Amino acid sequence: MSLIVYIFGPPAIGKSLLMSRLTGNCRRSFLAKPIPHTWLLPPGSQTPAAVELGCNRTAFPGVDCLPYDIHERACDYLKGPVPPLILAEGDRLANMKYWTFALSVGHHIHGIRLNADTDIIDARHRARGARQSRRWRDGRATKCSNLARDARAAGIDISDINAGQYIDHVVYDTVWAEPALEGLAPVELRAEP
Repeated sequence: MSLIVYIFGPPAIGKSLLMSRLTGNCRRSFLAKPIPHTWLLPPGSQTPAAVELGCNRTAFPGVDCLPYDIHERACDYLKGPVPPLILAEGDRLANMKYWTFALSVGHHIHGIRLNADTDIIDARHRARGARQSRRWRDGRATKCSNLARDARAAGIDISDINAGQYIDHVVYDTVWAEPALEGLAPVELRAEP
């Protein structure tokens, strides 16, 4: 079946930035059905190497743009023929209900949990002009920690990546943690910066 690489972490940690850097040199072909997703074609290839779940946005898809009731359609999508590599980032499908279903139909999941010092996250939050309270963000961080704990208990691979470093280092660490991503990442980001 497929490998699902799911990037998750607290708000303002850099999930979207990491995904855009990992897949930024791929050509994209957006499809709206059965759930919004984008085929990713590496440079020079006519064959899609992966699919990224989520709605089409300016730069790249994201699952946080999906409707709240997407779970059933997302599970149905995993029942059919899917590509060997599925990518997702964000909160909407970062839960044990979705991940357990994926495992039950034969997929493998590798969670990439981004984390950084609170000071770094606070600075990024301010730079984005986000209005969520510190208490809300702390709750989201706790949710991510609990998801990582529960996923590990269920036998799901979870890699912790320090997102407080320069983005090229984050990309390198992510590709090192999950070699299946190497064919998507720009060549200059496949070696240690």
